Amino acid sequence: MATIDNLLDLLQDGQWHDLKQTTQKVGLYSAKAEMVISFLNEYGFIKLSEDSKQIKLQHMTLEFFAQIKNLE
Repeated sequence: MATIDNLLDLLQDGQWHDLKQTTQKVGLYSAKAEMVISFLNEYGFIKLSEDSKQIKLQHMTLEFFAQIKNLE
């Protein structure tokens, strides 16, 4: 789960990130990366670019993380 947490932390700037580079930075490779990205996209946590080469957090996910940080 730490790997997914690291991915979400990296995406919290709200910017588009290269999918391949981002998943490699957090230690996700091939099948595991596809599974995690597919899950996060399917349930609306992230947004994939049309060419599926970039990802970013959905606006609602960013707001959720901001509210959590305010509580801490």
